[in-house]
Amino acid sequence: MKNVSFIISTLLLIVLMSSKPAFCQENGTPAKSDSLSKLFSQITFGLSEIISFVAGYHIDRNNSIGLKQGAVWVSNKDFFLLPNSGSTIGIKYSRLFNYDFFLKQVNLSISAIYSVGIDKASFPVNTFVKGFVIECTTSNKINYKKGFSFIYELGFLATQLKGRKLLFWPSLKIGTNFNF
Repeated sequence: MKNVSFIISTLLLIVLMSSKPAFCQENGTPAKSDSLSKLFSQITFGLSEIISFVAGYHIDRNNSIGLKQGAVWVSNKDFFLLPNSGSTIGIKYSRLFNYDFFLKQVNLSISAIYSVGIDKASFPVNTFVKGFVIECTTSNKINYKKGFSFIYELGFLATQLKGRKLLFWPSLKIGTNFNF
């Protein structure tokens, strides 16, 4: 659990350090965040992460952070050929880069697996966290205007269930983003 709190603390520190322009503007420059939609929600469907919901906040035009709920494929040691689903809850951080490429945004999400599908008997009843998921993807630029936009993500996902080996999965997702 110390490692997870270290990772979350580091992620939050990166967010605060990279969002300095949002907190201290120069006196002569008007803030461009007036037209920025601050709140957003996303729903995505994918290959390794079956479905995910994100509710978040745009810190500035380059950074956003959100709470994430999802369902991922995790492997079962007895039925390794059959994927086993797990429910997750966590945080997602997104950073936009100004490249002339169709994948302009890097996303990092860290989640805890709190429920598993067919392998419930192998975990103690009193254990809430049954494992962890770390996902790193790159995606198209999110539209910051109010309303809907189409999103897609490509990357990798790592799952670690307690007492099991670390597994890596490809991550390919499509979905929609709504800015409030």
